[in-house]
Amino acid sequence: MVKNLFLISLLFFMVNALVAQQMDSTMNIYREHYASEKIHIQTDRAVYRRGETIFYKAYLLSNSDLSTLSKTLYTDWYDESGNLLQQTEAPIFIAGAKGSFDIPENYAGNQLNLISYTKWMLNFDTAFIYNRTINIYRPKNKTSLKDNETTQSLKPYVQLYPEGGFSVAGLNNTIAFKATDQSGVPVNIKGIITNSKGNLVDSFISVHNGMGEFSMVIEKGETYFFNWVDEQGNTGSNKLSAQKQSGACLGVSHAGKKLFFTIQRSTDCGKEFKTLHLLVHKNETLRYKLDIDMSVKNIISSEINLSDLPTGIVQFTLFNANWVPVAERIIFANNQNYFFTPLITIKQKDLSKKGLNEIEISVPDTLLTSMSVAVTDASLGGVDGDDIFSDFLLSDEIKGRVYNPSYYFLQKTESDSIEMQLDLVMLTNGHRRFDWEQIAMGSLPFISYPPDTGYLQIKGQLPANKPFKAKDPLTINVMMQTKDSTKNMLVISIKSNGYFEQDNLFYYDTVKLFYTINTKKNSIGVVKFQNGLMKDAERKNYFINHHFTAYQHYASTYNEQGMEKPGDDSSFFKQQEKQIFLASKTLKPVIVTAKTKTTKQILDDYYTRGMYAGEGNNIAVDVEGDVHAIGSNIWDYLQSKIPGLNVSGYPERIPTWYLNSQGIPGIPAILLDEAPISLADAGGININSVAYVKALDPLFLVLC
Repeated sequence: MVKNLFLISLLFFMVNALVAQQMDSTMNIYREHYASEKIHIQTDRAVYRRGETIFYKAYLLSNSDLSTLSKTLYTDWYDESGNLLQQTEAPIFIAGAKGSFDIPENYAGNQLNLISYTKWMLNFDTAFIYNRTINIYRPKNKTSLKDNETTQSLKPYVQLYPEGGFSVAGLNNTIAFKATDQSGVPVNIKGIITNSKGNLVDSFISVHNGMGEFSMVIEKGETYFFNWVDEQGNTGSNKLSAQKQSGACLGVSHAGKKLFFTIQRSTDCGKEFKTLHLLVHKNETLRYKLDIDMSVKNIISSEINLSDLPTGIVQFTLFNANWVPVAERIIFANNQNYFFTPLITIKQKDLSKKGLNEIEISVPDTLLTSMSVAVTDASLGGVDGDDIFSDFLLSDEIKGRVYNPSYYFLQKTESDSIEMQLDLVMLTNGHRRFDWEQIAMGSLPFISYPPDTGYLQIKGQLPANKPFKAKDPLTINVMMQTKDSTKNMLVISIKSNGYFEQDNLFYYDTVKLFYTINTKKNSIGVVKFQNGLMKDAERKNYFINHHFTAYQHYASTYNEQGMEKPGDDSSFFKQQEKQIFLASKTLKPVIVTAKTKTTKQILDDYYTRGMYAGEGNNIAVDVEGDVHAIGSNIWDYLQSKIPGLNVSGYPERIPTWYLNSQGIPGIPAILLDEAPISLADAGGININSVAYVKALDPLFLVLC
C-alpha cells in the first residue's frame, strides 16, 4: 500500500512538472509567433473645426520593439452617433504610418471617434484595438434651452473590482471601486458599507478620479451593501457578497523599491490549494516563477525588487497545484527608464503676436528616425490627454478607458501619490490577453487574419470568356497617377490563365489607375482589379459581428433629452470660447495665387546645368524622395519609372529604350554627374547613392 501511494504521489508531481514545462514552452511560442501589436496616434492638434483636415502620424510596437509584422494600417472614422463616415488605409514604414481625414463641412457633432488597427490585431481581443475621441468645436446654440429649463443630473456608473479577480469568503479582500458618468468622466463619491441587518461595516471615499479602495472580510452567506452618494446628490447602492466560498486571494502593494505580495487561502479548501504556483510575467516573458508550499500556513508574504522588472504593466498570476488559474493581478512597474535625453532645444521663444519661435531637433546621424512634430497652443489641450508614453505603456495594455492617462507620466521623479493613483487604475481595469486554460493545454490561437506582410498590390484577371494561349506573351501596361499628377508606369506579365499580380507598391492617399493590354485583339473586356487590402465591407462586418462600437467606452455628450450634462460650464469647449474662438474675429477670405516650383524643378535647378537643364522633352525621377528606391536594383527601379524602358538578362541587366535606326530597341547612353560611364559601371551603382535621374529621349539617361 505504501508503495502504491508513493507511485501515485510520484505520478502527481510528474504530471505537474509536465504542465509547468508546457506553460513555459507555450508562452515562448506566444511571444515569438503571436506577439501583440500596439498603436499610438499623434494628431496635429487637440481640437478641430468643421471642414478642417485632421493630419495624423501613427507609431506601432510589437510587444516592446518596433513592429515589423504589419505593412498596412487601417483607420475607421465614426460620427458621434457611432455611424461610420470613412475607412482609410496607410502603408506602414519604419513602424510608422501617416494619413488624414477631412471633417465634413456640415458635421453637427461635438466629437469624432477613430479606431485604428492592423489586420493582425483582428485575431485577438477587440478591447485592445486603438480607440480615440477627437474634439470638434461647435458654437453652442444659446436659444436651445428655455430660460426655465435646467440640465438634468444623470446617475453615475459605479463598479466594484475585487483584487485578483474574485472575492473569497472568510478572507480579507481588497475591493476597488470606480465611478464615472455616461461619457466616462470620473465622478467623486462617498458612502458607507452595511451588512444585511443594516449595521455599519466600513466607510469609503473616492481618492482619485472617482476611484478608491477598501478592505474587509466577507463572511459566508452574508450580503453587504455599498451605499454611495455623488457630489450632485445622486444616490445608489451596489450589492457585495463573496464570489467564491473557498479558494485563494492574491494581493500586491508598492513600498518604495519593493513589491510586496500576499497570498491567502481558505482553511477548508481542497488539497489543490496546498501547493500554489506564482508566475510574474510581461509580454509572455517570465520574470519570476515561484512554487509555494501552503500545506501548513494559510497566509504568506514575500517581496520582489521593483528594479528587476521592466517598466510597464507586469502580471502576477496565481495557480493552484493543478495549474488552474485562481487569481491574477496587474501592477505598474515604473522605473522611469522610458525617458530619454531631450533632443528638442528651444533656440528662441517669443509668445507675443507674430513672435518668432525657433525649435531645434537633434538626431544622431547613425540613428534611423521616424518622428512627427505638432506645435499647438498649450491652453487648448484636450480634457482626456494621451501621449506616446501613456498609450504604449498603459492605455494599449488594459481594457477599458483610462481618464487623462498622460497625467501619470508627466513627472520624471518618483511620487508616492502618483504611484498610489496609478495602482487604482490597475485595480479597476481588465487586462487579460490570453486564456490560461488554453495555454496549460498547449492550445494556440486560431489565426483568421494573417498579417499584411506586403504593401499595396495590383492584381486581377482578364475576363474568363476570353481564351488565351500560353504561348501568347501578354503584358498589361498600368499607369499610376497620384493626386499631385505624378505618374509611374508598370509593365506586368499576364499568365496563361489570365491572372496578373504586382506586389509591394507604396503610395499615400489615393491613386488613379489607367491600363492598356498589349494584344492584337480588338477588345478584351472589363478587367477587374484588386489591391490586396481588406475590403471595406469585410472590415465593417468584422466589428458588427464582434459587437464592437466606436463608442463602447464613451457615451454621447448629451443625454436623451438633448440637454447638456452637468459640468459642461467648465468643460474644454467653454474654455476655448473664452480663450480664443469668441475672442477672435473672422476676416473675409483672401485668395493669394502664386506659382511655386515643384520638388523636381528644385532638384533640376540644383543638379543639372547647360544642355541638361530645363523641362524639355525629358522624364525626371526624384530617387532620393522615393521609398521604393531603398534596396532596389537601379535598372529594375528605373524600369518602373520611365515609360518604354525595358530591362532584361540575368545576372547582367541590360536596359533598352527607344528604337534605333534598324527599328530595334537600343541601349541608352549613360552619364553620371554629366560625365559618360560604361553600362557595367552604371549597373553597379548603389541606388541609395543616387538623388536624381533624368531621362532625355531619344539617346541617353543622366544620373545625378
